Amino acid sequence: MIYRHASRQAARAAEHIHRCAYHEPAAAADAAWAAADTLHVAARALRSPVLRCAAGAYDRAARAGHGRIPHRSHEGDRLRATARLLAMAGDVTDDTTLLAAALIANLAALAAAVAELRQAQQHAAQAAAAHSAAEHMHAAMTQALSQEPRPVMGEAPRRGEAARAASIARTDFPASPSPGLRVPAHQSPGRPHPPPSPAPLPLKRAGPSR
Repeated sequence: MIYRHASRQAARAAEHIHRCAYHEPAAAADAAWAAADTLHVAARALRSPVLRCAAGAYDRAARAGHGRIPHRSHEGDRLRATARLLAMAGDVTDDTTLLAAALIANLAALAAAVAELRQAQQHAAQAAAAHSAAEHMHAAMTQALSQEPRPVMGEAPRRGEAARAASIARTDFPASPSPGLRVPAHQSPGRPHPPPSPAPLPLKRAGPSR
């Protein structure tokens, strides 16, 4: 699943940038730069106007100081490869809505990590741009989750990776970020979560049991 893979790569990039922010910021420059392409392609793939606003807000945060283009890195190349995969992804369907929300949550964590990097570099305008992008992505994630169909009465709760992804999306980024607040980036949609327990069935019901 392309969305699951992209979500994992975004989480890894966020963690890498967080590790480098205060000790080796130059090592995170290319990943911060490449994240801009990933955001723009994700916005097109998900057909999200809010995510497009996030990508536009992030562009300033992606720029290295003095207009320099960062040296290419393994982490940056993985984000570029992720952008190419997202460009090939089809439209979001009911089966991928939750995974798309988890992707947006990890992209928001990526933007928050870049905000931390820019704060460490004392680049206030770039840090503010990254924070603004993260706020837009939180709104996009909330919108994506609101489009998930609700189960009808008597329908078993949804299980599997999509349900786990939704849980991750809610817990990893529960509120809009604010300056100075770092969104945790160490979690990813691959982390196991126990499946929800089904509601107990009544003793008698019409029709065949499911």
